Amino acid sequence: MNIQRGEISVGSFGTPIEATVDVELAESCTYSFILRKPSGKTLTVEATLSDNIAQYMLQEGDIDEVGVWYGILRNDTVNSEYQPVQNSFTVRPQFEDM
Repeated sequence: MNIQRGEISVGSFGTPIEATVDVELAESCTYSFILRKPSGKTLTVEATLSDNIAQYMLQEGDIDEVGVWYGILRNDTVNSEYQPVQNSFTVRPQFEDM
């Protein structure tokens, strides 16, 4: 997963996460990110597609655990999953909690 604009901390929102995969993604399909939290719980969110890059803008309440998060991109239309080129990102504690 590629994180734009630096690091992510617990409570972050408005930051895009992006994923590229080794196959061409069809514009006619719908896609989701399945994000596995450090606890093992998952968060599934709808991804948008532009120039073969899947993207999701983090919303308030999405990032609620410190640690390494892993992501998979799922093609909901054909029910298949893709391993992004880079599939993890690290969430840090909020500055006040450090």
